[in-house]
Amino acid sequence: LKVQKLENSLKADLLRDPETANFFQQNQSNNIFLEQRADGSVQFVSSNGNSLVLDKNSPHCAVANELLELCLQNKINLTAMRPNAVTFNS
Repeated sequence: LKVQKLENSLKADLLRDPETANFFQQNQSNNIFLEQRADGSVQFVSSNGNSLVLDKNSPHCAVANELLELCLQNKINLTAMRPNAVTFNS
């Protein structure tokens, strides 16, 4: 339940931000994955190859990292297609 609330909250915030909303609008019919990067930032990767990086200082990055950790710990929204990533369909 906490994962679902966090995911819904993050999605709503990202869709209100014109910079990130554009990525999700362009990839509506694709699978989207969330993964952490080595520098602490996160990236959304679309099944068509497009990606969106959220800088580690971005207001959305901390929430995305929290969601990612919760999903990995609880084995929720995992995918065999991208190890260490979780599904994030907007």
